Amino acid sequence: MTGALSFLFWLSYVVSISLFAKGFAGYLLSLLGIENTPLAKGGVETLIVLAFMALNLAGSERVGKAEFFIVLIKLTILCVFVVLGLSSVNPDWVKPQLDSVHLQQTLNGTAVFFLAYMGFGLVTNASEHMKDPQRNVPKAIYLSIFIVSVVYVFVSVVAVGNLSIPDMVKAEDFALAEAAKPFLGH
Repeated sequence: MTGALSFLFWLSYVVSISLFAKGFAGYLLSLLGIENTPLAKGGVETLIVLAFMALNLAGSERVGKAEFFIVLIKLTILCVFVVLGLSSVNPDWVKPQLDSVHLQQTLNGTAVFFLAYMGFGLVTNASEHMKDPQRNVPKAIYLSIFIVSVVYVFVSVVAVGNLSIPDMVKAEDFALAEAAKPFLGH
């Protein structure tokens, strides 16, 4: 049983890494002005996976340093998105609807959050490098969950408040970029 659960946990990481690589590849190609063909996207996705594989082979210290800078860059981008986007939010688009259809859709959407919160278990991997891990590991997990939750709520409010749901669905991989157009332009 433990082996099967370990395999499923490993498989969930493989799926999440591929989803992140797919999303990043789409944004990178668009940013560089390269046509988003299946070959170009597949090439970028492969390079991303290979780069992270090479980083893992370089050792945990390098992975930790790279993670710090990657997270810093992502949080900076998201904070700029939130700070600039809050002023243009359409309040009617973020008003909760509590009927049964919307509640069911909300429950379905929570499954997506599983991927986002999977990494919190990785905090325990750093416990051997922490002072007083018995005290600091739980603090690190709770603090990181709190920070991520706050960031997700604000990013969601700005995204949904600046782009209608049909337009968001239509934008697919570029929903945040489309939601940023009202306050950042093209």
